[in-house]
Amino acid sequence: MKIRILAAILFVMLLATAQAQLDFGAKAGLTAFRLTEEQGFTETNVELGVLFGAFLRYGDDLYVQPELNYLRKATEVSLDGVVFEDEPNQRLGFTSLQLPVLLGYKVFRSADGTSSVRVMAGPVFELLLRADDNAYDLRTKDYNPATLAVEAGLGLDLWFLTFDLRYGYGLSEVLEQQENVRSRMLTLGAGIKL
Repeated sequence: MKIRILAAILFVMLLATAQAQLDFGAKAGLTAFRLTEEQGFTETNVELGVLFGAFLRYGDDLYVQPELNYLRKATEVSLDGVVFEDEPNQRLGFTSLQLPVLLGYKVFRSADGTSSVRVMAGPVFELLLRADDNAYDLRTKDYNPATLAVEAGLGLDLWFLTFDLRYGYGLSEVLEQQENVRSRMLTLGAGIKL
């Protein structure tokens, strides 16, 4: 009897897996990045950056979507009482690899299955590759080499095209020696399923 129950459970799991959809593709997008305005930063301004990456989406209505993205992002900041050459704002630029692992759900699907509206959320692991030179003398070694964030957003699939709008909230400190400096990022991406 136990073997039959175990065999039935295994059969249902295999059937569900066989019907699950697997998509992969390439994506590109724009990012709007800023740092929190705490601990010395009197002002931060958003600058546009870019991302290029690949994604894998496994599942049907409920899905898991890991990605690997290459990011170039920047922000302008000013520190309390620090001015360089009559310029209070300085640009902080970063190059990093980002690994989001998102859990999503298709809240709407067209009758023919060619389009859908999705919601998604999950953790984002980011590895700093390089920090640009800046007047504050902050170098790559001054930043945390790996950070964690959470991301949530909406997505739209049209045939073989996919579009995402996401907001990311940093959970880790950006700077090694300074607390409460975290990242915020808005991402608009477009991809193609291969």
